[in-house]
Amino acid sequence: ATFAYMDVMKELGIDRRKEDLDRMLEELAEIEKNAPATEIPKEDPRPELDECHVHPVEEKRKRSRFTIFTLITAAAAVLMIALSSLFVSPETSSVREVATVVDQVNVKWADSSRQLENGSRLSANEAPLNLRKGIVKIQYDDGVNVLVEGPAIFEIERLGIYLDHGRLYSRVSESGLGFTIKTPATQFVDLGTEFGIHVESNGSSELHVLKGKVQLFAGSKGSSKTSQIVTENKAVRYNANSDRVKTVPVAKNAFVRQVDSQTKMIWRGQDHIDLADIVGGGNGFGTGKVNRGISLETGEPVQTFREHGVKKEKIEYQLVRANPFIDGVFVPDSKNGKGVQITSQGHIYQDYQSTSGTYNSSIFNNRTFETVYGSISLSRDKNEVKPLICIHSNAGMTFDLEAMRQHYRYFEFDSFSVSIGIALEAKSIDHDSIDSDVYVLVDGKSRNSVNRIVQGEEPFDVHIAIQPGDRFLTLASAEGVVNAGDWVVFENPRLHIYERNEF
Repeated sequence: ATFAYMDVMKELGIDRRKEDLDRMLEELAEIEKNAPATEIPKEDPRPELDECHVHPVEEKRKRSRFTIFTLITAAAAVLMIALSSLFVSPETSSVREVATVVDQVNVKWADSSRQLENGSRLSANEAPLNLRKGIVKIQYDDGVNVLVEGPAIFEIERLGIYLDHGRLYSRVSESGLGFTIKTPATQFVDLGTEFGIHVESNGSSELHVLKGKVQLFAGSKGSSKTSQIVTENKAVRYNANSDRVKTVPVAKNAFVRQVDSQTKMIWRGQDHIDLADIVGGGNGFGTGKVNRGISLETGEPVQTFREHGVKKEKIEYQLVRANPFIDGVFVPDSKNGKGVQITSQGHIYQDYQSTSGTYNSSIFNNRTFETVYGSISLSRDKNEVKPLICIHSNAGMTFDLEAMRQHYRYFEFDSFSVSIGIALEAKSIDHDSIDSDVYVLVDGKSRNSVNRIVQGEEPFDVHIAIQPGDRFLTLASAEGVVNAGDWVVFENPRLHIYERNEF
């Protein structure tokens, strides 16, 4: 009773009561430790015989230290509980702030009078929250992070959350072990993990465990409960109609795992940033548009693909001011003997094999697009569609890695990879074979040898490490022996990322 009382008092925030009780218990324990066993003697060891009754002789009884200690502490607990009722109001025992809204993106609540702002405190045992759309990020006081994606109805609890329907992703800290997600027909108890839950309106639900493990309890009212532990990279589905649980493939990118309202980032677990998406004005996670590009002449975005025809005027390095992740664009030229500026910080590259300084087209992204030569693609399978950047010789583009780091502060860059080739449909009127030189540079220096690619050959794969201090990544193509039809395709240009520890 004493220790139960102590836990209750701690829950109510009356820590000084607990300290007083701890001090009293220590003193009582010290007294009991040194106290001798207590004997209770009989008043008369030889009772007279009663005419009708015989009284047996009572034996000496010893009361143990434990018995006396228990009686004293139980009495103290009863007294302290009675006193504590004077300091605790009914409201304090039923409603308690346990979490904070830390971020939200594109949120719309069903109750217009209950618009939560970043920093709003959430209490247990309050009315359910109805999120019509958007994503809200909630952090519990014990370090548990929860992202709820609408449409969803949920209710904050002291040690978990009740999810009537919707999507939820949870990251549980060590201090939050045992965090519990309740649904109409299931309970998910965290055992130290990251996991996503999708609850449908009919009560069916799915659990996808990305890290650690989760204890699942499933079953409708009146039926026997199913219990199992779901481990890392595993997923299960509970069917409310059949009242059964089955294994399903884990979906690592099905749940929103991080948001940032300042940068409009919604991250679902992708392991890379797509540079083709960035060329299309996106954030690297699929928000850009296809068939978009950057003008070599002005550095401005181009909305519709078009070819210029061969142009020979000299082009200076053009800053791309409309896109924070692209530093600039340029035209390689080896004939001036001085090299060409390829970054806004003045990096110069002059080791081009042979270039005339002429150019044909703006730099574009797409999966496929039509030119006068046909559909631009590297794939021999017409049904296989991949992101790409098309850089017709002579042209180059530089990405600003540091700007991306500042924008995506939750991530670190690991490496860059791309497959490079000449579009299969490209043609030259005067030549049967088309070739080109390609360059992948970091801060103005080559991280791989200069390679000449030939149309029809297997794409040239590049994979280079990106160091924390690397600032600029440059992709460029330059004319080869044949200066015609050299549509160079950078397919699947990916900047690979990993989560920072504090994420």
